Amino acid sequence: WIQLFNGSTLVGWRPPYSSWKVEGGHLKGKGTLIHDREFDNFHLRLEGKIESQPEQHGNIFATGVFVRYTPIDSGVETGYRAAIRQDKAFTTGFWRRHHGFDELIQKDVETLVPADQWFVMEVIAVGQKLTVKINNVTVADTTDSHYARGRVALFTNDAQVRFKTIEIKPLPLPSHVGPDGWVQLFNGKETHGLILGAWQVDKKIGLLQGNGPGQTFV
Repeated sequence: WIQLFNGSTLVGWRPPYSSWKVEGGHLKGKGTLIHDREFDNFHLRLEGKIESQPEQHGNIFATGVFVRYTPIDSGVETGYRAAIRQDKAFTTGFWRRHHGFDELIQKDVETLVPADQWFVMEVIAVGQKLTVKINNVTVADTTDSHYARGRVALFTNDAQVRFKTIEIKPLPLPSHVGPDGWVQLFNGKETHGLILGAWQVDKKIGLLQGNGPGQTFV
């Protein structure tokens, strides 16, 4: 695992830091805090806590964690955001950002963690497969082809949110998964993973063909 936050400084995060600071070993602030490194396929894990506060109005889902994020200073702001509510409790939705606007990919789920309690958020991205877990409960599981690589960023609107133990593990793209996210069951030549029975592979033309009626393969 690669530690993105060392618990004491903002080393590794891009300035300007807006109002972000380290307080009591936690990251706390307002606005967007962007990490220096880019990742494509990864397992991101962090601990967060939303603090009790007066009832919020406006966009209560604006706070969250961006992945595969490209900041606005690159020309176009893009990425995916696992949302954190900023009212009385914690929940999540998964959003796609493009040109500063967010589009909901998967709607939020029921409240999982009350305010003032630490939770563990995980975001797993492999190819087009995107999964978000809260305390080991899957709250978003979807596929999307828009963004393949980018940075990790923390964003808060008016919420009082703390983060700690931010770490990431780069993952290889499985050999059976193409860059477009499709899993290839037959490549026209190899029979690995197939129980052919009476079926045969014509490697010259890349054809899988059955011999006789009622023949199946797995």
